[in-house]
Amino acid sequence: MAPGKFLLIASALMGMAACTGSPRYTSALDYMQSKATSMGPPEDWNYVHVDPVQARIYVAHQAQIEVVDATSGAPLGAVSGVHGTQGIVTVPALNRGYAESGNEIAVFDLHSLKVLTRILVTRRPVAYP
Repeated sequence: MAPGKFLLIASALMGMAACTGSPRYTSALDYMQSKATSMGPPEDWNYVHVDPVQARIYVAHQAQIEVVDATSGAPLGAVSGVHGTQGIVTVPALNRGYAESGNEIAVFDLHSLKVLTRILVTRRPVAYP
């Protein structure tokens, strides 16, 4: 894929994510722990994404993304086959999720949590210094 096409796709995804009505970030003083849930071994937890539209929490963990109900804390399943994910975006209007996985973007279905396709990129799509 040409670098320009990747930038166009990435820009479109970010634009769609911005339109989902996500709450704005506020200070840390506005947050408090209301629940705790166990999600397996403590090593290699990497990235958390909250989808306020579907009330789900996506947590990158080793070679998968754990999905938890944000209201009850109940596990809903996992997106398998994603390694070292450091970025997750969900677009409920399209029933799609996007996760960085090495030198590709894994596109997954938000209901089945199955990877539908992989978009190869020329370099790892994460901002490293």
